[in-house]
Amino acid sequence: MNRRTSVLPVLPTEDIRAAAAAGDWGRATDLVRGHDHAVRAAWIDPPPEAQLPAWRELLAEQQTLMQELQQRRDQAAEALARLQRERRAAHRYLSQAADTGA
Repeated sequence: MNRRTSVLPVLPTEDIRAAAAAGDWGRATDLVRGHDHAVRAAWIDPPPEAQLPAWRELLAEQQTLMQELQQRRDQAAEALARLQRERRAAHRYLSQAADTGA
């Protein structure tokens, strides 16, 4: 390999998705962080022009995965907020029932 050829890191998309689906956000984070480290290490010297399309494809894949993970995060936040509202409503109901002696 000549000095101007860089190794294109492989995004562990399926491993990240599997970790997120299992709720193992620590593992998903570690995988993303590891990939980010590999990309930064490979990009110490910008790749030759011939390799740029592959890098752009990797960037598009990364953006798609990050959008998917952000959607999952948003859905989880909405579910948590809904649970908190329901808990408060149940607590309010039980407090009112106790106050009325029901």
